[in-house]
Formats: sequence, C-alpha cells, structure tokens
Amino acid sequence: MSFGFWILTENKPIEMFTFIFLFIGGSLGIYYTLKLKTKITLWETFFYGIFSFLLIIVAIEETALGQWFFNIETPVEWAKINRQERNNSA
Repeated sequence: MSFGFWILTENKPIEMFTFIFLFIGGSLGIYYTLKLKTKITLWETFFYGIFSFLLIIVAIEETALGQWFFNIETPVEWAKINRQERNNSA
C-alpha cells in the first residue's frame, strides 16, 4: 500500500488530525460563546453554541465514539446489523 493510501486509512494521521482540529474548534467555540454571551445576541449565542457542540459530536464520531481508544467491543446485536466489511490487513 502506498503512503498516500496508508495516511488515509482508519486511525491514521488524517483521521487523527481531523479529530484533533474538530475537537479543539468545538471546545474553543463553546468557551468563547460562554465568555462573550453578554456581548452577543441570544440568537448568536444559540447558533455558536449549537455549532460548537456539533463540531465536538463530529470529532467524537470520527474516532468511532472513542471505541478503539478505549478498546470497547461493538455489542453483538449491533455487530449483526453492521454490514460494513473491514480489511484489517493494514
């Protein structure tokens, strides 16, 4: 497998950087939304808060909700439903 394809595979640098940047962006967004909520309108506070929260959700989903970080196996019932084929040779 070439370096270009390796870097794009599951749990490799591109996915990790995506997780890191989304998580940091969401965290900073929530921090600054709470810090500036008296200086911005209610609608702006709501929009930035929800947007930042969703960035964190996308970041967490990028790492399969932390499943492989903490070595958590997929429940058997869910694994039966999951039709995704995995090639674990990488």
